[in-house]
Amino acid sequence: MATYAGLSWTLLSRYPSLSVGIVLALVTTATLPVAAQAQIAPDTTLGSENSTVTPGAIVQGDVADLIEGGALRGSNLFHSFLEFNVNEAQRVYFATPAGIESILSRITGSDPSLIFGTLGVDGPADLFLMNPNGFVFGPNATLDVQGSLAITTADYIQLGVDGSFSAIDPTSDNLLMVDPSVFWFSELVQSRGIEVAGANLQVPPREALMLVGGEILINGGQLNAPSGYIGIGSIQSVGTVPVIFEGGSLRMTFPEDIARGDITLTNNSQLSTVGTGGGEIEIFADNFLLGNQSIISSGIGFLELAFDQAGDILIDADRNVDITDGSEILNSVGFLSIGNSGNILIKGRERIDISNNSTISNSISFLADGNAGNISIATDGDFILSATGKIQSIVNSGSTGDTGNIFIAGNNLELFDGAEITAVNQGLGSSGDIKIQAIEDITIQGFDQVVVTSVFTLDSASLPEDTTNGDLIIFAQNLSIDGNY
Repeated sequence: MATYAGLSWTLLSRYPSLSVGIVLALVTTATLPVAAQAQIAPDTTLGSENSTVTPGAIVQGDVADLIEGGALRGSNLFHSFLEFNVNEAQRVYFATPAGIESILSRITGSDPSLIFGTLGVDGPADLFLMNPNGFVFGPNATLDVQGSLAITTADYIQLGVDGSFSAIDPTSDNLLMVDPSVFWFSELVQSRGIEVAGANLQVPPREALMLVGGEILINGGQLNAPSGYIGIGSIQSVGTVPVIFEGGSLRMTFPEDIARGDITLTNNSQLSTVGTGGGEIEIFADNFLLGNQSIISSGIGFLELAFDQAGDILIDADRNVDITDGSEILNSVGFLSIGNSGNILIKGRERIDISNNSTISNSISFLADGNAGNISIATDGDFILSATGKIQSIVNSGSTGDTGNIFIAGNNLELFDGAEITAVNQGLGSSGDIKIQAIEDITIQGFDQVVVTSVFTLDSASLPEDTTNGDLIIFAQNLSIDGNY
């Protein structure tokens, strides 16, 4: 696959409307001057309230392009652009007038937005950036925001019940001062994709980072929202994705009745909400792939002594979930911390395959105190755990707390070639239950030990009286075990 400026040619080929100038900029980034590569061009759809761009402004102590103007409606500020691109080494900031809580920006032209430099907000407002033609965040793209960020390829954003802010029909605007409430995807535009190609995108603690659009590829990229919310949803049909403000932060509600697109995390990509606690990750896809040593993590970090509850990790796929090549999904309480880890929930309606030394883990680390959350994995089709794939809930030595329960359900379940399912307490506390349920067959083969639920301690007299081993429960029409036991 050919790549230009760190971006895949397959991605560029999805956008036949890319202008020749932008394509040339991608191909010859090393030789073109920065100013020739991309541009921010306000349109005229807001009339006398059009957006303006001031080059060479000083923002937070450095030179930047400052976006001002726009249409003010209560605590909302609206901007509109024909093109919106950020060059490598360029800094672009949205000004935030007093009282503004949400900045809503749309791109009405026909090209995707290429973000290669710093995208910022000079103030505490949340930023909604909408371009139906797609987004690419290049290897050196960064964020400098104080609030939440929502990137979407929706056609328009609904405001309350009656308001609208459209990227495809600006004449239909009804700009109101109420909060954004829905991302609309209509039949008029095929939803384009979002790619994070090596970029490190981070929002402040307790804020949200959302990607909502067509197919979504995170290729060597990092998304971080410490103790906040990461929501990634792919949509490939007419439909709506509601947006809600919860606890001072954004999140989305993804409906069940719309066609979804594929989401891929690969090449050491990372999603993280690890922090003091409360961080949550939600992914909604048709097919979901976590590959090439990529990591999804939530939980409580190191040396966090104020007791807190970590948030959950949810992966919800209409078809297949593949977790492979040393990739991990982790929800944990870190070293010398106090608190409970959240739950891990994985749904893949046609198949779930965990393989090649990949791990699903819910844990309490060494010298930490707290209970591990539950792990629930369910499919209507086949569940496969193979090639030293691991599912584990564990309380490590020197720690106090209970392991969580592990529940796995499917039509047929296959565990082979060094696969492990364990709920083990090596500290002070009880082990959770492991429940494996198949509508038809469970096949276990090719190793010495696959399922363990127990308590290990150096001094059994030190265990509380109510400390217990968990139960191992297996339901199936047919159970086949082939190995040394």
